Amino acid sequence: MDRSLASSDLVHLFVEELRLCKVQRGESVLIFTDPAFPHPDYPPAAFAAAKVLGADPYVLVASSDDPFTHQICRLAWRSADLILGMSTVPRGIGSWMYTATSDEALAAGARVLMVQEPVSALRRMLPDPVVISRTRAGVELMAGACEIRVTSQSGSDFTMRKDGRIAHAQWGVADEPGRWDHWPSGLVACAPL
Repeated sequence: MDRSLASSDLVHLFVEELRLCKVQRGESVLIFTDPAFPHPDYPPAAFAAAKVLGADPYVLVASSDDPFTHQICRLAWRSADLILGMSTVPRGIGSWMYTATSDEALAAGARVLMVQEPVSALRRMLPDPVVISRTRAGVELMAGACEIRVTSQSGSDFTMRKDGRIAHAQWGVADEPGRWDHWPSGLVACAPL
């Protein structure tokens, strides 16, 4: 099948997601990808969706072995309003999140959304108000706790301390400056002591 036809089938899905990310007319949307990204239909679909919403989309294609430190990447990331991370750079899917380039962009107020799951998951788990509400409530509970206890009917019963550790939540929407998220998501996490 012609790749452009496959991409066009996804545009409405990306329009819905970008609306949830509060993409506005005139905002810059940077689509970051590489030749090894396993979903080549995503970048053109996201580009078209951003255009539909009146945003100014750009695609930055890095080589698959790029260390993600070149000034062009860093400047592009720091200058964007929303970044869609659709890439395996620098060391595997999602690893760009743990780089100075990503940290600098978030500090500059960019919104960052990782989009790397199969289309069946994106469709099935389009952000939902109920999931968003439950996730926000869960992160508030986790943030106020000093201890995490896990129990199950199978007999698990263990406790971990989390004093001073930050609770993090993902609900699949990057709608606030300095926020990163992962579409699809609905989770609360904390690295215990």
